[in-house]
Amino acid sequence: MRFLVSLLGPQWKFWLILAAVAAVGAIGFRAYQSVYDKGAQDTINEIEDLNDELEGNAIDARDALRRCRDLGGVYDFATGKCGQPDASGGD
Repeated sequence: MRFLVSLLGPQWKFWLILAAVAAVGAIGFRAYQSVYDKGAQDTINEIEDLNDELEGNAIDARDALRRCRDLGGVYDFATGKCGQPDASGGD
């Protein structure tokens, strides 16, 4: 300890306090960064889940449209249902 005190000089208390403050600051910053990263990852996961759900809905809608057209029907986008073609021929 005497060697350390002589190496740091008469301001050894200052350097000790400065080192302690730096250590506490580094630990605090790492804790903040960890919480920030977890929040970011939670948000990314939530968005990915919503995208997966919307992709499934889009695939279902596409398949419904194809089935309707394959059966000769007319797909009504407003109701999301397949209807029969107009018998008047569109005139």
